[in-house]
Amino acid sequence: MRIHEHNCCICCTAESVVVTEPSSLGTAPEVPQTCVCWQSWIRDMSKISAMVCTANIGDEDFHVCIVYITKALLEKPFCPVYKYPVTVTCSQLVIDAIYFFPQIIFYEDRNFQGRHYECSSDSADLSPYFSRCNSIRVESDWWVLYERPNYMGYQYVLSRGEYPEYQRWMGFNDCIKSCRSYPPYRGSTYRMKIYERPDFGGQMMEFMDDCPSVYDHFRYRDVHSCQVMEGYWIFYEHPNYRGRQYFLRPGEYRRYSDWGGCNSMIGSFRRMRDF
Repeated sequence: MRIHEHNCCICCTAESVVVTEPSSLGTAPEVPQTCVCWQSWIRDMSKISAMVCTANIGDEDFHVCIVYITKALLEKPFCPVYKYPVTVTCSQLVIDAIYFFPQIIFYEDRNFQGRHYECSSDSADLSPYFSRCNSIRVESDWWVLYERPNYMGYQYVLSRGEYPEYQRWMGFNDCIKSCRSYPPYRGSTYRMKIYERPDFGGQMMEFMDDCPSVYDHFRYRDVHSCQVMEGYWIFYEHPNYRGRQYFLRPGEYRRYSDWGGCNSMIGSFRRMRDF
């Protein structure tokens, strides 16, 4: 099996591996782990987009290596071009981190039945792939789903897990027409400021934690603008994380329409984490 992209490549057999010098890091790594059985690890290769490894050669460690993988390259033969290749045995290779394709599977029927579609990238129009969506599996990353094409309509924020019916993601109906993926936030702090009026006017309050009731803390039921300094956040229309959802990433939101709101009512919000 050979897998490569540009000058980054890896040539795998049960006994040895050829790794090459990387050009860039890419996305953040998963939890470090050691490759104990190379053959069993290859079975899951199609879900892996990159890996970081250290090859122990003699008394020295070879430079950390990155391997980029694309599904298209896995599905067709090709002849890789090597750059700075080094051959090591599997016992010498340690997998420091593994990177996975963002992955979500949409099913037309409940309980993961019926026609399904596997998606690994942003899509502005899912209409050609399924007519309705009643269950979902999220295998990696966070996803924001939209009721209408071009990232419009109701928003639903999903973390990794299984959703056997659309009520599990607090859906209003079985209509999903576009989606976006976001890698997990690797920072340790979350910071956001909310404002009583548009353009950051009126009363302001800064938050670093989840808020199940905006009125209890802010004394207002309306949020007209906000600034997200750190982390991903989710606004909810009603208290206790109910009602319409709005996804916010770092940036300035001068009016509620900037986060896709149909009005300024925000009842609660929380940090975007694995729930």
